[in-house]
Order: sequence, then C-alpha cells, then structure tokens
Amino acid sequence: MRNHKSSVLFIAVVIAMSVPIIAEDKPAAPDSASPVATTPVATPQTNLAAPSTFDQVVDRVVGRERAFNEQMRAVQPLVETYIQTLSPDHELGHVPSSDNYFLGRLNLKNGVEDRSFLEAPKGQGFLSRFAKPFPRFIPRGFAQMAILDSTFDRSKYDFTFVRREFLGEIRCLAIDVQPKKDTGNGRFIGRIWVEDQEYNIVRFNGTYGPIRRPAHYFHFDSWRLNMRPGVWLPAYIYSEESHIDMGLVHDLTFKAQSRLWGYNLGNTARNEEFTQIVIDTPQTVRDQSEGAQDATPVESQRMWERQAEDNAIERMEKVGLLAPQGEVDKVLQTVANNLIVTNNLTIEPEVRTRVLLTLP
Repeated sequence: MRNHKSSVLFIAVVIAMSVPIIAEDKPAAPDSASPVATTPVATPQTNLAAPSTFDQVVDRVVGRERAFNEQMRAVQPLVETYIQTLSPDHELGHVPSSDNYFLGRLNLKNGVEDRSFLEAPKGQGFLSRFAKPFPRFIPRGFAQMAILDSTFDRSKYDFTFVRREFLGEIRCLAIDVQPKKDTGNGRFIGRIWVEDQEYNIVRFNGTYGPIRRPAHYFHFDSWRLNMRPGVWLPAYIYSEESHIDMGLVHDLTFKAQSRLWGYNLGNTARNEEFTQIVIDTPQTVRDQSEGAQDATPVESQRMWERQAEDNAIERMEKVGLLAPQGEVDKVLQTVANNLIVTNNLTIEPEVRTRVLLTLP
C-alpha cells in the first residue's frame, strides 16, 4: 500500500482536459461550415521543406489538424466508454460505487454526435431525468474528447513551445495551447504533442473552457495512432477527476476510458487498422504500440500523477516561484534520500526535491 499520494514536496495540480456531464453543451461551432467529405480523405506524403521557425511549425500543425477534422467527418468510428464512479472508504481510500457504459458511433458531419447502440431506458420524459441518480454522464461529452477543436487556428489560440520529447520512439514537439480571450466556450486548454515529420498531433492533454454552468468540463488525455502513412486517428482517451463539487454531487470522483475503432478506411488498398503497420525506412514516423506493454493500474495512476506534478513544476518555474534545476537540487535530493533510508520509510513513487524562491 502506498504511503504517499504525491512524489513532489508540494501540491501538484492536474493540467489536463474536459467534458460536460450535466448539461449537453456543444463545443464552439466553427466560423464557417467545412465541406463534408463523402469518402475518406487521402493524406499522401509531402516533400515540403522542414520549417525553420516556430511560427512555421504552428502553421504546419494547424494545416494538418484542419485536414484531420475533414477526414474525421468521413470515417465515423465506433466509440466505447466505461466510467467508474468512486466513493471514499475509511480503510481502502476510494472504492468503486457505480459504473456507466456507452457504445455508439461517432458522427462529425453536423457537429459531435454519438449515435448510441444501446437500448434507451424506459421513460425518457422530463420528469424521468430527475429519477436518475446523479451524476448524469453525457456520452457525447466523452466522445468529443477525440477532437481537439473544430476551429483550431491562430485566430483562436496562442502557442508556446515547451521542449522536444519522445513518445515511445516517436520524436515530438511539446507545445502549450491557450485560447485567446473572448473566443467562445469549449476551447481547448492544455498541451499538444506533434510528431516532427509531418507535424500531425499525436496526443493532447488538457481540458476545455471556459466552463458554462450547469455543464462541467473534465480533464483528459487523448491519444492517436498511426493507421497508415500520414494518417493519425484517435484510439484511446483517459479521463480522471477527484473531489469535484457539482452542486447536487459533492466530492465527485471517477475514472473513465474511451476506445475508438472500426474506422471506415475502405478506400485503402489494404486494411491495416490495428493489425499491421508497415515501416518503409528508419526515417518514417512509426507507431510502437505493438511492442509496448500495457501499464498496470498502479503504474497508470503513477504516470497520471507524475504528469500532473511535471505540469505544476513547469508553471511554477515560468512564474518565478521555483528555481531551475541545478547543483543545489542534487544536494537536497541526497539529504532527502538519507532521511528516508535512516528512518526506514517506504515512499512510492520516489521523492523529488526542488528549491522554492519564496522567503518563508
């Protein structure tokens, strides 16, 4: 059993993504209607020169995401969502108390629609809504986490380069995204990871905002897979919230995951979805999911907490509350390790030390 829930010596805040659960608020509509594709949009390899500035990178990312949104209007994948609500327990911490299951097909031709395959419960009148236990999760809210924004461009967002990272063996650029003021509700707030070959978004982690009551947006982590050369499509979404005050629901805690499959890629020469990924050259962007092992529930929880801690650390460094890493941190880490060992403490994950630039 873990003795500590955080491995950083200060409180970490999750910077992730979100979804409405009480009110069915749709994400902000695009400024102009995009043409609806009747067949899957081809995305061939391009020989464009590599961008030399960050502004050129952003332009390339925006263009690829626009093509992605047009492509998603044609493929209409299946979406399966499982939600587990947790309740506090004096001995075990949090234990499962209820669950929800949704299965449907995602249709983006007229906004985000989740056509359910499950039989609707009897009594769908107005009063029946109050007979259902709270919280009332909205399937479409979780499905929309597969789409970053239908109008993702410079007029709506500010972009800040963070660093280069590897997701598995895929070289990526980590970029923070913040909506501009007065650009509407339901805009993405968080971080995106962009592969550095064709500048497709392969992962985004954050939330939507600003919140418009009585809807509530959740934090989430959305991943895409390389289905064929140049084509990245949503495959997995993880969401988790704890200690949320929803008015009628106090201290709401839940975990949810959504999986997407069954893409309509009928115009391809061969169907390689989730079964085979051809690697032409070592320089080609590769998906390494086949060789990776799924993390255990405990490992997944620690990875989620570590990501939250890293986000908090970066933001504290930016505002000048935390000193950049240096030699002093190594000395403090040694002191902390000595205290843990000499007192026979078991702390998982490991403690990390940093220097706060505050007087107290």
